[in-house]
This record gives sequence, C-alpha cells and structure tokens, in this order.
Amino acid sequence: MAQTRMEIDSLKHELSIATQDTTRAMLLADICQFYKWNRPDSALYYGNNAVLLARQINFPKAELHALSGIILTHLAIGNDSKALQITLEALKIAERNPDWPGKPNLLYHLGTLYTQAKDYEKALSYFKESKILSEAINPWYASIGGAGIASTFLKMNQLDSAFYYSKLAKVNSERLNLVVATPFTTRVLGEIYFEAGMYDSALILNKQALQNSRNSRHLFRCNYNIARIYQKIEKLDTALFFASKAQEIAKESGIFSDIIEGEILLSEFCEITDPEKALQFSKSAIAYMDGLDDLRIQTGLEAFIDYDEQERQYEIEAANIAYQNQVQRLWIFSISAALISLLILAFILFRNNKLKKKANALLQEQKEKIQSTLEKLKSTQAQLIQQEKLASLGQLTAGIAHEIKNPLNFVNNFSEVSIEIIGETLEEMEKRETRDETIILENLEDIQSNLQKIHEHGSRANSIVTSMLQHSRGGSGEKEPTDLNALIKEYVNLSFHGMRAGKNPINVDVILNLDPEVKEVSLIKEDFTRVIINLFNNAFDAMRTVTTLHAASLSVRTKKQGDTITIEVADNGPGIPDDIKDKILQPFFTTKKGTEGTGLGLSITHDIVKAHGGELKVESEIGKGTTFTILLNHKPSPQSI
Repeated sequence: MAQTRMEIDSLKHELSIATQDTTRAMLLADICQFYKWNRPDSALYYGNNAVLLARQINFPKAELHALSGIILTHLAIGNDSKALQITLEALKIAERNPDWPGKPNLLYHLGTLYTQAKDYEKALSYFKESKILSEAINPWYASIGGAGIASTFLKMNQLDSAFYYSKLAKVNSERLNLVVATPFTTRVLGEIYFEAGMYDSALILNKQALQNSRNSRHLFRCNYNIARIYQKIEKLDTALFFASKAQEIAKESGIFSDIIEGEILLSEFCEITDPEKALQFSKSAIAYMDGLDDLRIQTGLEAFIDYDEQERQYEIEAANIAYQNQVQRLWIFSISAALISLLILAFILFRNNKLKKKANALLQEQKEKIQSTLEKLKSTQAQLIQQEKLASLGQLTAGIAHEIKNPLNFVNNFSEVSIEIIGETLEEMEKRETRDETIILENLEDIQSNLQKIHEHGSRANSIVTSMLQHSRGGSGEKEPTDLNALIKEYVNLSFHGMRAGKNPINVDVILNLDPEVKEVSLIKEDFTRVIINLFNNAFDAMRTVTTLHAASLSVRTKKQGDTITIEVADNGPGIPDDIKDKILQPFFTTKKGTEGTGLGLSITHDIVKAHGGELKVESEIGKGTTFTILLNHKPSPQSI
C-alpha cells in the first residue's frame, strides 16, 4: 500500500512540474491507468483530460494510452456498451498509427466484450486476430489471446476446443517464461477442468495460478474458483475460507463487480449454517449493486448501463402465418374446375335437349360439391394456420423460456429478501418501547426498493408472455418500420435455443454478419418473423445429417445496396438434389417422413416474401450446403433520410 501511495504521488508530482504538453499527456494517461480498477471517477477524469490534450497537440500515442485506461475503467464498472464504443474508436486510431504496439490489446478487449454479450462468433474472431498479430509484436498477448479463445469456447460448452487452446496458451506462456501471462492461462485451464467435472486437476491448476498471481483480479478469481471447487467436493469449511479470502481481495481492490460476486457467493455458503449472515451478505450485494448504478450515473454513463438488454431489446413478436396467396391459388383452382364443369354441361345440353333435366340436376349437384369443397378448403386452411401457429409457438417455447428466466430469477430473489425484511420489521415493531424507528424506516425503504425492482423485472416477463400470446393470435397485418437486423438477431437466438431444447439437438456455429446500414425496413413484422423462423429451422434440420462429417455452421448476412436489401441464410448442410430443387417451394412438398413436416414452411416463406414485393432465391451444391437469398426493394421514407 505504501509503494502504491508513493507511485501515485510521484506521478502527480511529475505532472505538476511538467512543461512539455507531450509529457503532460502521457502522465495524465499513466494516472488514468493507475486508477482504472479502484477509482473509476478519477480514472475517467484524468483519462478524458489526457485524450483532450493529446488531440490538441496531435499526439496519438498518448491518446491511445489514455483510451486503453478508459476502456478498462468502463469494464470495471460494468459499462460494456460504452467500453465497446470507445474500443472501436481507439481501434480506428490505432489503424492510422501502425507503429503503436497496443492494437492486440484493443482486439482482446473486443473479444472480451463480445463474449460478455454472448456474440461468441465475433468474440472468437477478435481473439484470434489479437493472437495472430501478437505473435509478431508481443508474445504476452499471444498467450492471453489463446486463453481468451479457450474461455469463449468454454462459454459455448465446446470443451474439446477449449482444452486445446487453453493447453496451447499455457505451454507457450511457460515456454517463453511470461510471468504475467502464465497465471492467467493456468487459471483458465483450471476453469475448463472444473466445468468438465475434473475437480482434482482444477484445484491444482487454480492453486498454481494463485501462487504466481500478482494482479488483484486474478487473485480474486483464483480464490473464488478454489472456493467453488471445495464446495463441489463438499469441504464447506475450506470453501468458506477461500470465499472470504476472495471477498477480502475484492474489497481491497475496490472492484465493485468482484465485490458483488463475492458477497453473493458468501451468502450462498451461509444459507444453511447461518441464515442471518446470509441475509447480511445479500443486502450488502444489493447495496453494492445500487452503488455501482450510482457510480455509472456519476461518471455520465447512465445511457449505456444495460448492454444485455440492448441485445434483447425487441419483444418476442407474434408470427401469424400468411396464407392469402395460397388461398387465392386454391380459389382459382376451384373456380376453374367449376367453370370447366359448367362448360361440359353446357356442351351436353347443346347436343342433346333430351338430357336437359338430367343435366340440370347434374349441374346442381356439381355446384353443391364445389361449394362443399370450398367450405372444406376454408376449414382445412384455418386448421393448417392454427397448426402452424402452435408448432411455431412450440418451437419458440425453449427460446422464450431462455429469455424469461433472468427476470423471473430477479423477481424470486428480491421477493425472498423482502419477506425476510418484513419479518425483521415485525419483530422490531413488537418491541414497542425499545423498538428502533430508524431500523423500521430503513427496512421499509429496502422493501420499497425491492418492490420497484420486482415490478421492473415482472414487467419484462409480462412483455415476453404478451408477445407469446400475440404470436398465437396474430398481429395487425399492416406494414410498419422495423429494425430488420434486430429482428433477425432476436429470432435466430430464439430458434437456436428452441432447436437446442428440442429432439436431437446439434451444435451449430451461428455467424451473424449484419450490415449496420440496414436500418428500419417497412414490414408486416408478424409475417416476416415467420420467414426468419422457417429459414432457420429448415437450415437446422438440414445440418443434422452432417454433424458427424464436419462442424455445422449457419451464416446470416444482410446487405444494403442502393434501394435493395439482401438477406442471405447459408448452411453447410448436405445441399439440395437437383431433381427436387424446383419443388421445395411448392405447397405440401416435404422430404420429411410421416408427420414430421407438412411441407408448408418454405412455401409460406416464398408467399410472404412475394407479398412484401420481394424475391426468394435458392442456391445449393451437393455436399457443401444451401443458401437462401431474399431481395427486398426498400425506399427510405423522407423522415429516415
């Protein structure tokens, strides 16, 4: 602590006597880096001043050094969205200054941010780019980048790939004697062993990492991991010791996110042995969460708090199947059949007046049959529509459950805490003469705060359920401006989770390449979600047969070229044979057996795209996969220009 105090005092003294602007800019950036983990307000103050001065004197080295500290500060207080924004800005500056050695660092930050946002494909691409670039510039970040790749594969539950990259990163860091990188790569490998249920190996690796760690974040994470391992092997006293040690380190470092995680872990450990202490830890965690919110507001970042909600900001829209074109074709077919019958009857009447009465009776019979056929067609169409709605709803149920889980967990947790607080309040009120009114008021304020949070998360769950009900009932049928990229991102997520929770789930790498120039498009939202779901489900079904040959991969791409919006959905499945390629868009054509499919999905998709004035194209190559391409004509409204 004394050395730390001397270091910051020395930096501030040098800043006070510095006369050169370049020196002042670098010192301001150094102070920002010093404060980034435990004094975010000070870090942002010095970092922003460094950036302003560096830009005034055109000194990109100091600007990038300060931006790096600002990025880590935002990560420390949980402002992932703002951290992402500044990292992308810094990356552009770094590309204009190729001599600056910190570009792998920025790429690693991007990988971390996209991992936390659960966009694992982007995360992997940035980690790999950081690793490749670091191998020529900085071997330290090459090992760190490899560990980042391993952590991402771990979150994707791809343990084989996680083991491969993690072991490689650890071996490289030990071979090069990278004293800072080795504890990190060792800890990541230990976390992978933990998820694989190999607790002895996980414990050895985390203890090795703990012994060699010097960074407070690594020290916290190692102690936290060891506590979890001892919990799994039912050595609760030892687990509590390491959990307490982790919390001690977190509080000393002042990193709120670590403190909150440590308080929650201690609360969990004390639930059975000491419920009162567990409640204290829970209250402390909530207090730190509120403090973190206040800290974000104080640093002017309130617009960027909830990054996960930005990723899931659009409601789960209803999908009402559009049969209008199909019904129209069936009506034309039926009417044509009726006209042909009438012509035949007229010809018979002309040739033979003697058969007039019989012909009239036959004509009446034909009319009745046609009317009956039309009524049956209407009934069948209605049943098929409802069947498709229910099938779609069933496919999305897993995705909806995945989305609704978080708000319901919050509601349950805050409800439990509130019940305990009410019990404390009632006990205090029974004391009458000795009761402490301050405690009662504080408890009531806590209950009010908890109820507000319950209402917020309950509203989120209610919006999801409302969208699910709309899905089964249908929407307005009117076009409205719709964020196409967000719609695609939302429904590929739901379709993926629905597939994973259904029969015969497969591992699929979903790659999103969405053009930011594609903004609001005029769509019948409830219809177009059906297009997206049908194409994704079709791709998932196709790729079930190739998972033993190579990794299944689904690529979704949007592109704006002039007034044309292109949507491509490409899979690496077995492809479509040439003899059925022209049939796949026909109603009721299916390659599925029995009742597994109705053959309406792609036909409906084609009809909806046509109803939007668009075109659906299919390209396929046997053994390599299939690409469905949608072309939409989009002319922006004057308000959006």
